[in-house]
Amino acid sequence: LWSLNNPDSYWTISIEPDKQKYDIANNIVFRVKSTADCYIIILNWNSKGEPFQLLPNRYESGNFIVRNKTYDLPSAESKFDLRVTGSKGEEKIKIIALRNRQDNVKLRNLIPIEDSFGSVSSRISILPKEKASKDDIEAKIINALKEMNRSDWATANCIVQIQ
Repeated sequence: LWSLNNPDSYWTISIEPDKQKYDIANNIVFRVKSTADCYIIILNWNSKGEPFQLLPNRYESGNFIVRNKTYDLPSAESKFDLRVTGSKGEEKIKIIALRNRQDNVKLRNLIPIEDSFGSVSSRISILPKEKASKDDIEAKIINALKEMNRSDWATANCIVQIQ
């Protein structure tokens, strides 16, 4: 999934971190821009190599952006921060952009939402009954994208350095 791109797309999506390097406990903001109106899904891979959604998440379910506008995600108005935790290293970030609302719904249903923003202190957690393996999740996403009209989706990657 990380290396998947769509050279047949007539439009592009971009994602860049607001800084090149981050210290532990820093907040990360991504700048996102598309040349077409689209729905976006931002993925991160956890330490086990499993993809999960950074956006949309339980705090921000909207994921539609308009063309040629630069978005800061999370924005100053967002109800969440993306905070650097854990150890030093690289974080892989991928954005998938979809022109079609039905494709957006289909893909969102394949990707687990496992945000840790505040859930550590919660006394009640909602857990999936059965967790798919990282290979299963990635294969489902790739297969779903391959079934979609190639002019209706695009991807971009970035890597965040944690120091």
